[in-house]
Amino acid sequence: MARIMITTREAAEMLGIGERTYRALARAHGLRPVALGERTVRWRTDDLRQLAASLAAAADRPEPPQLAAGKARIRAARVAEGQPEAQ
Repeated sequence: MARIMITTREAAEMLGIGERTYRALARAHGLRPVALGERTVRWRTDDLRQLAASLAAAADRPEPPQLAAGKARIRAARVAEGQPEAQ
């Protein structure tokens, strides 16, 4: 039987990120943990699947022009300062 809820560590491992990063990502996307006790929380696996699908769909979209222009300005400023370009 599939589990309905998982720990923060398991959720983070499922996405291949750290626990802190997972918590920040979950907060940014409006996911709320289920409180099972004063210090015990679990995350709904259905919410996690929706988050993963949303992130995958966002990865398929082209970069917004404003973001690309901003990155280009930063690169140009670094080159002008003599810093090597990041790979």
